[in-house]
Parts: sequence; C-alpha cells; structure tokens
Amino acid sequence: MTEKEWFENKETDMINDIISISTIMDDYWRFHPNNPQKIDLVNEYESLEKLKSDTEAELEKFRKERKQNKE
Repeated sequence: MTEKEWFENKETDMINDIISISTIMDDYWRFHPNNPQKIDLVNEYESLEKLKSDTEAELEKFRKERKQNKE
C-alpha cells in the first residue's frame, strides 16, 4: 500500500466513523429528553413487543403451512 492509498483509506475510515456516529446520535435523539417531539420509550417498547409477538405468530403459521404443503 502506498502512502497515498493509506491516507485515502484513513480518510474513508474516518468519514465512515462519522456517518456511523451520526446514525447512532439520530437514533438516540428520537428519545432524548431535550427533543420536543421525543418518542415515549415505554410506549415504543410495548409496540415493539407486540410487533415481535405478531411476527413470531405469523412465522409459526407460515412454517405450519409450508410443512403441510410438503406432505
């Protein structure tokens, strides 16, 4: 690797780090107390629990249907 390539890779790595950090910050801001449109974390968690449960039930139904179609 040339010195030029090393610097180009280092720059790319730092830009990718900034993008990753910004994405995390955006996610956290959704729930931050200083955000006037913050999401209620308790309600959001409850919604995700229901979505997970519904998706698990849908998966189980899909697996049963697939098993029946194989027979």
